[in-house]
Amino acid sequence: MSNQFISKIATWLADKLIVDGLAKTAGFQRFAQKTHSGVQQAKAKVKSAPTAIGESSVFQEMKAAKAELQREIQAAKDQLKREIAEANRKQ
Repeated sequence: MSNQFISKIATWLADKLIVDGLAKTAGFQRFAQKTHSGVQQAKAKVKSAPTAIGESSVFQEMKAAKAELQREIQAAKDQLKREIAEANRKQ
């Protein structure tokens, strides 16, 4: 039982350090902002799409939005990796 308790404390501490570290990273903040903006834009496109349009065009727009969001996420991940590597080199 004490192993589970120690494990939970270690997990909590690791999560706390990781979350705090990411929250202070400019790259992660940009990633979060870009992701949020992309989701909001996709929602706006879906809401503003006329209902007379066939499903295929709506799905095509959604696929295009998903692909764009995936590209932004990958770019943000790459930027975050570079910043982490740079921070590690400075230490």
